[in-house]
Amino acid sequence: MRRAAGLRALPALLALAGCGPGTAVDLSRADAGRAADATATQDAGSGGAIGDAGPGGQSAPDAAPTPDATAPAEGRLVLNEAMPAAEEGGDWFEVVVVGPGSVRLAEYTVVDDTPGREPATLPDRTLEAGAFLRIHAGDDPPDGAVSVPFKLGRDDALALARLGTAVDVLRWGEAEVGPDRSVGRLPDAEGPMRSLRPTPGAPNQPLDLPTPLFDPVTLVPLAVTLTEADWAAFQAVPGPVEPVAATLVHGEDAPRAVTLLRDAVTGALVLDLDPTRSGAALDGHRRLEVHCEAADPTGLREVLALEAARAFGVPAPEAVLTRFRLQDAPETVCTLRAAVDADFLARRFGGGALLRVAPPASDLVYRGRDASAYVGLSALAPADAPVDDVVLLAAALNAGDPAAYPSVTDRDETLRTLVFQGAVADLSAYGGAGARLVMHSAAGRLQPVPMGMPGAFGGAGCTCADATTLPVLTPVCGPLSERPLIRRFQEPTVLREQALGALRELLDGPLAPETLEARIDAWAAVARTGPVGPDFERGLDGAVGERPGLRPFVRARAEALRAQLTGASPSAGPTGCVAQRR
Repeated sequence: MRRAAGLRALPALLALAGCGPGTAVDLSRADAGRAADATATQDAGSGGAIGDAGPGGQSAPDAAPTPDATAPAEGRLVLNEAMPAAEEGGDWFEVVVVGPGSVRLAEYTVVDDTPGREPATLPDRTLEAGAFLRIHAGDDPPDGAVSVPFKLGRDDALALARLGTAVDVLRWGEAEVGPDRSVGRLPDAEGPMRSLRPTPGAPNQPLDLPTPLFDPVTLVPLAVTLTEADWAAFQAVPGPVEPVAATLVHGEDAPRAVTLLRDAVTGALVLDLDPTRSGAALDGHRRLEVHCEAADPTGLREVLALEAARAFGVPAPEAVLTRFRLQDAPETVCTLRAAVDADFLARRFGGGALLRVAPPASDLVYRGRDASAYVGLSALAPADAPVDDVVLLAAALNAGDPAAYPSVTDRDETLRTLVFQGAVADLSAYGGAGARLVMHSAAGRLQPVPMGMPGAFGGAGCTCADATTLPVLTPVCGPLSERPLIRRFQEPTVLREQALGALRELLDGPLAPETLEARIDAWAAVARTGPVGPDFERGLDGAVGERPGLRPFVRARAEALRAQLTGASPSAGPTGCVAQRR
């Protein structure tokens, strides 16, 4: 069904699926890869296994029961692909089993976003690990096909629930679908939503069109052209610039219309695609951010950090390196990042709101109950979302009662995000020190969401004498008393122990030195295929100015974190650090 209200329909969709309005749906921790050599029938294929949650899996509760080693492993069902308004064979969508175990389909229901629609229960049959299943949508299903009694629209959404609890949402718009293309996730089960070549009951495949934007093995070229006058305005970096019309060329694709602007808070160069003129989003994204740091591997640091963050379960946007050229300026290698906006909200959380907390309010110091007293607090998506949840969080932090925290913040997710950003020494949005603090609001509870991590791994998130030794639990710029979020999350013993457990998980997983160095090598090989700056190689193993080289920083930081974990170094915050807003 076509929605008039857009994102506002998603809370109702989640409620129909068995979950309250704004409940977050988190699939980012599935360490799922594409089962490229899988074989599948139209109903249920036996594809190559798709992995279960990796190191970024859900944190254990404070008093978790001892797991039963003899209990069989369970799989999870994920919405993987949809073909709405199909011209031949009828509408369909596809699910896939993630994890080492099988699933019982009868435990799941699915519903689209039509108001009043009753969720449809899937048949009582078992689907094995790694298997794909095509489900017919609408009347007159083929003989023997699994089906649901409703069709899919070109602007629609599906919600999947298990035993009454929402577990997944797949949303798309008219720009992403067509008679020759489906929409779904690539890689299977855990990748971002994008247009696909239809492959019902089999692993997803990209369209035989442009190279995907977020491709970890290709330096995708982008070029933006605009008028001479607008070009002159954009040369005045980083001064204010009015939004201007431009054209964007993605690889060998045809030019498409974009609006070029600069984010007023972060200063990021934003490519805002105009679907009314260009006809389609680019690889499922309507807003993209470009950051050019060609002198050294600063961009690579950010891409590496965001990749590790997603592996750890932190709700971070996708980012890659791109070969970028603005007007007739020299081509350079830049960071391309998905915008944290309404599309990100739908892909990552399936509902709720995104609130931006810029300085001075981003310190989360209590300023009373009047939201207008929090200068810098605004709704990011949707634009008219209430912002009172941030005021309630500030009030709870001011009171300092840990028992009240779960009512105003997703305690576990907040703690994991804070530990991760402290571990990579990027304070650009840590506890309000910088200008990149965004919070997801759902059902009255908040969770921090990094917009980006330009200061990660020694990229100058905080100018300290030795950022490699920055204390992971209290990496503040300035007095700890001025950072109530960090202070209140470290004072209670139970939260401190949970934070140390998350740090252990990080050091054994996404931030393990051998893992990071393998990713550095892979990304550096990609970057070298483009016009990197003369200091790029030295920035990998040596230093550029006062910044340490990427590999030396990674090794030294891991060693320092291990020392902090074993109590070999103090955990009190440093003095004399200055936050750098980037």
